[in-house]
Amino acid sequence: MIGLPGAAWASGISGANYEWMAALVLAFIAVFIAPLMIQAQVTTIPELFGRRFSPAMRAYLSVVTLFLSLVLDTAGSLYAGALVLKLFFPDLQLAPTCAAIALFAGLYTAAGGLRAVAYTDVVQALVLLVGSLILAILVFGEFGYSWSAVVDRVDPEKLLLIRPLADPALPWFGTLIGLPVLGFYYWTMNQYVSQRLLGARDARTAGRGALLAAILKLQPLFLHGLPGCDGDGAIYRSGAPRYCVSTTRCRLRPGRGGWADSCGLARGDHVER
Repeated sequence: MIGLPGAAWASGISGANYEWMAALVLAFIAVFIAPLMIQAQVTTIPELFGRRFSPAMRAYLSVVTLFLSLVLDTAGSLYAGALVLKLFFPDLQLAPTCAAIALFAGLYTAAGGLRAVAYTDVVQALVLLVGSLILAILVFGEFGYSWSAVVDRVDPEKLLLIRPLADPALPWFGTLIGLPVLGFYYWTMNQYVSQRLLGARDARTAGRGALLAAILKLQPLFLHGLPGCDGDGAIYRSGAPRYCVSTTRCRLRPGRGGWADSCGLARGDHVER
């Protein structure tokens, strides 16, 4: 499993706090930061810092941004996408598959620019939302659509959104202090993400886009986190394969599991941050 469902399977739904905190950060960006970025008329974050501080700062931030984008964002996305494709074609090798995905993404980006990327993002978001909704319904159906059955069969600690201070995954103090800092970096400083904001026609459009993203960030707990956590009680652990985008994919009948694959394929290009 990948992304938030995989995190929920392993340690519970507390990982959804990343998404909910991101919603607050995005709302702040929509009101206060987006207008400033658009008024600056820059195309990259390093360019903005170069104007504010110095060319040396611009060069430094450019190097750091490229390194982090390649090592974290791009590498993780390619790896996750390759894992999803292996569900359809088990004989595929990871390295060549990652290279093929990178080549395909590079070709349509070079041909269509940021507009092509934006259209692709919209299609992937729709596939992800529809696939996740259907998958969540199917997983909940494994419990007879009964929340009481979920509580009885899933580890109670995994259903805690706010975890104790000693929790190894995400203690409440880290949620309160650490996630806002991480969120402001990711949603404003990360060129991989901020280029969508900087590419808006005007400040109003940028703000609306950020607000829409904030609203969409409210659903991962219900469409991604809970289904992944519920899978712990719906499927016997030792019978699950190592690579599985969704635990329900391992036992759902053909056709139904395909929705899970479609959902995962959309996530493959944009791993849960």
